[in-house]
Amino acid sequence: MTACGASRASTAVDAFGLPIGQPLTRAELAAHSESHLYDPGSKVIRLVGSSQIAKTSEPEPDPAYAGAILSATVTADQLYAFYGQQLRARGFYAEPDYHLASQVSGRTWEVDQRAQVQVGIFDPVLLEEDQHVATAPGPGGLVYEVILVGYSKHPADDSPQTASTGNPANPH
Repeated sequence: MTACGASRASTAVDAFGLPIGQPLTRAELAAHSESHLYDPGSKVIRLVGSSQIAKTSEPEPDPAYAGAILSATVTADQLYAFYGQQLRARGFYAEPDYHLASQVSGRTWEVDQRAQVQVGIFDPVLLEEDQHVATAPGPGGLVYEVILVGYSKHPADDSPQTASTGNPANPH
């Protein structure tokens, strides 16, 4: 039993602290502050996340992710400005926007070609239809999701990822 624990503890990690050469877990991502970086005054509606899941029909697995669905009384511009400022200060850079079909807009920031923070603002009707989360934001409010998404990387993979492999799969 000790050998198993020591093996996991001695696993190589990347610059962001994610293990290299093994599937990522929700818990590993949830341990990073970016998975619970909430706009001030936000209220958590539901925690979300999943460990990496292999797909039999495709070579790329669904990525691991951890985060929350929240409500806040801010504009979309204020929300994205908060995340942009906070994440740039942590070494993240903007990537092409990504959002779910149930979201009206979204922004993505990436670090180390393995971890992304995705922030998306929901259409409350579609959120209820797609994820069975019924919520009505108050006047001037919105419902949004922030997730930290992580991708596997093998130790032998020293080549830079391309835009097509660096973009997230739908984590939901």
